[in-house]
Amino acid sequence: MNLKDIRNALFSQTDWAPTQSPEAVARVNQFINRAYNDICLEAPFLFFESQVKFATQVDAVPTIPADTISVSVLDVTAPMETDAENPWVFEQNVDVGTAGALVWATDRSWDGRMLEIQATDPTTNKTVIYRNTIRAVWKKALEGGGARYRLSVVTPWPYQKLGKGPFKYRIYSDKYYLPDDVVQVKSMRLCYESRNWPLDVLGQEEAEEYSFADSPRVVSHGLPRTVFRREHKQIQGPAVAPDAALAENSQLFRWIGPEPAGTFEYVITYCWGKRDIQFRNPTMGYHLGYADSWENDQEPFEGSLTDLGRPIKSSQNRFREPLWESAPSPVSAQVVVAPPPDQAVATASVKIVLPNIEYMQGFLSTGTQLTNTGLQTFLRQNFRESGWHVRIYRRRVAANFTNYDLMKTLPPTAPGREDGGAEITGLQKLDLPTAFFLLAEVRIDDNNKGVFFDDGRIIPDYHRRLRDTHGYQTIKLYPYPDQRYEVDVRCVRRPPKLVDDQDAPLIHAEAVGLIVQRALMFLYENMGNPQMSQLAKGRYDEKLFTLSKRYGDLRPPQVPVLRRFSRAKTFYGQRGHLKRWWTVKS
Repeated sequence: MNLKDIRNALFSQTDWAPTQSPEAVARVNQFINRAYNDICLEAPFLFFESQVKFATQVDAVPTIPADTISVSVLDVTAPMETDAENPWVFEQNVDVGTAGALVWATDRSWDGRMLEIQATDPTTNKTVIYRNTIRAVWKKALEGGGARYRLSVVTPWPYQKLGKGPFKYRIYSDKYYLPDDVVQVKSMRLCYESRNWPLDVLGQEEAEEYSFADSPRVVSHGLPRTVFRREHKQIQGPAVAPDAALAENSQLFRWIGPEPAGTFEYVITYCWGKRDIQFRNPTMGYHLGYADSWENDQEPFEGSLTDLGRPIKSSQNRFREPLWESAPSPVSAQVVVAPPPDQAVATASVKIVLPNIEYMQGFLSTGTQLTNTGLQTFLRQNFRESGWHVRIYRRRVAANFTNYDLMKTLPPTAPGREDGGAEITGLQKLDLPTAFFLLAEVRIDDNNKGVFFDDGRIIPDYHRRLRDTHGYQTIKLYPYPDQRYEVDVRCVRRPPKLVDDQDAPLIHAEAVGLIVQRALMFLYENMGNPQMSQLAKGRYDEKLFTLSKRYGDLRPPQVPVLRRFSRAKTFYGQRGHLKRWWTVKS
């Protein structure tokens, strides 16, 4: 049964004879999805299990004495500051390519990791470890030649008290983040050299008692064997919808394709950091591009106001799942892109104005200021580097293939001509699902000024739907991983929302009737009929009891099953989580 069948079952059960209005359909769909999610929590055994992966990150520890960091100094004197130091930015004190020095990751995989700094406490004159969270890492070209790595941090460094450096440092991942839609973890297994080991689950208080959650400087490193829960992580989402409308200059910002013209809606999220490079979304973002990872070299992100070339960066930037993603924004207004009437008339692309999250966090500080000595330029080294990017999701409401072959007949001087116009041979029809799909991921900077142009050159990822993210459950491994390991998590994931009439719930077919009874409870409550709601609940409980006997365990009913207390555990022949064959690294 699909969404339409479930909805019709509800209407038939309640003897809903009048014509089904759009509002009635929308409300019943809401009741169905509420019931769908409730059952996922009450009876996860009715849902098909999934397997997700994450990868550990090894500590980055300098090995040569010169590899230290210092508070960064501004390239241009800032009249708004009392001095030139920037307490939000640290710089590696050796040039990129120095033998033996750490190579910092500029592909956003270090964004969100922990930074440990060894500084001298001026009160006690003792070395003290201070911790901060990395916002972004980038490579900055120097005026005299060469380049150096820089990173921005979440909280400013009090250099007036603790000094400007040089400091010894360590970069590490103190915890890992399960996907946002994991409901129940069934098992975790660590893969290493074609073998895998189960990870034992330990309580948080017990882990803290054993000092498993301490700094990586004092905790054992090796092959992780134990996992325990940590805090929940959530980042704030956009409160307003993106402004979407046709571009004013259709000759300069024209629809190029290969995506056909049509009607579109847009939603955005904020995101920070990237997960492991091996776990990427499958769909090609740009029809002439490849799945290369975007590297942050501090150059302007491709934009839209000055850079009209291929949308390579915004499509490459979307391939990897973000470390953290916010809840979605409201939906934008619909934008109708008309097909070109003839070769001489250009079709305008869609101009999307995004909330300037970079400026809102104080990381877009560049411009001019009028002072007593005249107009002066001010520049902060953390500009463009808040670590937050904007993900754009698009929903196609309608497709128009009229004059589709005219999109490739661009004049030689037109923007996008290097693509050849990009008409795809044989493309005549598209599927039109109701869900939003990932389109692009953009860094807002002084180049694009928070404006993105959807000109049809980026293909939406039809395998990555918009999710209503409520945050991430964090876990910690012990011992600290001494290298990259992949961890397989067998789990039940929160099912995606049923939006199209043909969407089938990810549940055993015999359990679909459970969704009907649960949704009837909500529908009768909405109609002011508590007696029928209670009757539906009774039927729901009876059906759930029957299904639990069928799907609660894969073994047949005649096979005896040992029932024991949930916290009881047999230790015979098992490897305990305190078995130590690893070593401590400095």
